[in-house]
Amino acid sequence: MFNLVTGRGSLIGNALASHPDVAVVSFTGSGEAALQVNAAAAKSAKRVATELGGKSPQVIMPDADLDVAVDTVLTWLMANTGQICSAPSRTLVPRERLDEFLSVLLPRVDALQVGDPRAEGTDMGPLISGEQWRTVQRYVQTGLNEGAMLLTGGLGKPDGLENGHFVKPTVFCGVTNDMTIAQEEIFGPVMSIITYDTVDEAVQIANDTRYGLAGYVTGSDLADAADVASRIEAGYVIINNAEFDWTAPWGGYKESGNGREWGPDGMQEYLETKVVLGR
Repeated sequence: MFNLVTGRGSLIGNALASHPDVAVVSFTGSGEAALQVNAAAAKSAKRVATELGGKSPQVIMPDADLDVAVDTVLTWLMANTGQICSAPSRTLVPRERLDEFLSVLLPRVDALQVGDPRAEGTDMGPLISGEQWRTVQRYVQTGLNEGAMLLTGGLGKPDGLENGHFVKPTVFCGVTNDMTIAQEEIFGPVMSIITYDTVDEAVQIANDTRYGLAGYVTGSDLADAADVASRIEAGYVIINNAEFDWTAPWGGYKESGNGREWGPDGMQEYLETKVVLGR
């Protein structure tokens, strides 16, 4: 049986998480809300599986096909107006290939059609709310204040879209990993490009985050790409924009959560282990 109960999380969520008849809680949302869910669930010692935020990296290898790298940006960051927990909002580019990468990336980002999601030809609709629109604007302004170089997009709404929570697809370059836009989840189509000199440095930057939900690697040598993927501290890593596998377990490391969804591991969250001995 499936029951859908709607309402504010502070009321409905707290009631469900704290109720003694609820054996397991699976929560997807923010880290702040997860702390409240865990506190409510602790009253009856129930299990809680969480899938939380992310600040996922894409490591572009020195031998990468840049068209595939840009495909990854459009598929995973610009889709759904950037409101994806696994969005690769940090793109790590070899310093010597930065100009080449930008020559491929920027025309495709600028070609994205923002507008009514019901209209044919629209690539990007509005953000979910005015509150989220203001949040994205605040992060864009913070990026400018901290010295990031704005390449396209920026503050305000696209021309002709003054009504609605529309936002410009935004790309920053010259980002360092200690900047706010490189450390905090934005939940909008805001891309931070960080250059690196060695692959080891790229891995270090990729892992320098409190999150660990997803990672992306783009490279022509599959063995090298797989080696980097194995070193990224994330629960799900996609190489060369591979198709998502809905049968594989999904979940993160660190502050991205402690549970898994989908696949056998996802089912295990809802099962109990029992041992019966006899003679």
